[in-house]
Amino acid sequence: MKIFKNIILAAGLVVASFGVSSCDLGLFGPEVKHGEGDAVVGFASPTYTFKESAGIVRVPVAITGTPDTYPSTFDVTAEAIDLVNLNYLGDLVLFTQTTNFKDNGNGTIYVEFKIKDDTEINDDRSFKLKLTNVQGAKLSEVAETVIVIKDNDNNPYEKLWGDWVFHATKSSGAAVEFNVNISGGFTEEEVEANADKVLVCWGLEGYQWDGGVPVWYMSYDADAGRLAIQAGKKICEPGDIDWGLGGNQYAVSAYWDMAASTVSETVDIPGSWSKDLNTITFDPTAGLTFKIYNDSGYTGYVWVRYYAMSMTRK
Repeated sequence: MKIFKNIILAAGLVVASFGVSSCDLGLFGPEVKHGEGDAVVGFASPTYTFKESAGIVRVPVAITGTPDTYPSTFDVTAEAIDLVNLNYLGDLVLFTQTTNFKDNGNGTIYVEFKIKDDTEINDDRSFKLKLTNVQGAKLSEVAETVIVIKDNDNNPYEKLWGDWVFHATKSSGAAVEFNVNISGGFTEEEVEANADKVLVCWGLEGYQWDGGVPVWYMSYDADAGRLAIQAGKKICEPGDIDWGLGGNQYAVSAYWDMAASTVSETVDIPGSWSKDLNTITFDPTAGLTFKIYNDSGYTGYVWVRYYAMSMTRK
């Protein structure tokens, strides 16, 4: 079967229509199958909200009952809601080519599109999806749905994710830099729990052991425009490291007060990000160290001390 497609984009209006070519009609015209005629098609919900950073998303369209003719088909129209600026729709979403909207017998068809992620601070933007030109079924009460795209630039939590280089000076005076990956976590559950609150940092001077790589954490506050390396957090599991101090050893992040030459697990190391989100700087009067523990508790030793810390995007 040959499929032909006609897409019209004008003044914030996108129409995708689909059909079959004449060569598919057969010698004596198209074969038409008839059903009970009680099929209903409509969106599963009257509104959907997605983050600007969501990428490719799918909006479900539900089909119930038996169509009058097989297969039941429909078109989708995307319509701008902001009537002052009708051209923003084309800059906001891009519909994919997997838009052959016909009943597949599964009860759900997905309208798929990609959200274009920019770096501009915008208000949340919205548009409508409408079902039109329905064949073989009736429209449900949810014949259109409103899509809300939430801006993520005013809250750059996810935009801080990625590969970075950590720069610092050691207590010996030697300069050091190493790769760090920032994310929301390693599992879907962890990402959901950390969202807009905690950034997970993977990597420390290239150290690696059987249990993995050191992992440390930064708290995140969008309203204050601040973050902080969290003290009092294990960066590895007991037994991952061995400095000859006995038992199952592990390390815990700590604030290093350089002037007083003391360490604390209750004080975080504050920092902030640049406007272009390419640099993170930390309080120059604060240092970072890692206290070494074993089965008996704190050993009295620390592992490395950093000060004059910053991070740049790789």
